[in-house]
Amino acid sequence: SSTAEHIAVGVCFSLSTLIGLYFCILLVWIPVTGLAPVWLISQSSKVIRRIKGSYPGKRPFTYNEIVKHVYLGSLPHNREELAQLREATNTAAVVTMNEDWEMPGNGATITIDDIQAEKMASCWIP
Repeated sequence: SSTAEHIAVGVCFSLSTLIGLYFCILLVWIPVTGLAPVWLISQSSKVIRRIKGSYPGKRPFTYNEIVKHVYLGSLPHNREELAQLREATNTAAVVTMNEDWEMPGNGATITIDDIQAEKMASCWIP
C-alpha cells in the first residue's frame, strides 16, 4: 500500500509539473519569443484570448479614415461586412498583419480567400 501511494503521488506530481510547464510555455515563452510551431502558436493565442475574455468576432467591425482613401480598422467578420466596406468607401484592397491562423473565418473574421473571392486585392505584412 505504501509503495502504491508513493507511485500515485509521483504520477500526480509529474502530471502537475508537465501541465504547469505546458502553460508556462503557452503563456510566457511563445508570446515573448514567437518560437514554436504554428499549431502551438495558435493554441497559445487561443488560451490567451480565453483568459482575456476576447476572441475573434467579439468586437464589432469598425473602421476610420486616417488619411484620404486609407482606412484603419478591425477585420470584417464576413463577406457582407466586406461588401459594405467596399460600397461605403470604394475599397479595392485589404492589408492585414494577421497570420492565416489568426483569421479563423466561420463568421468570426474573414479569410484571405474571402477577400480574394470578393475580387479585392489582399496583402499580408508579417
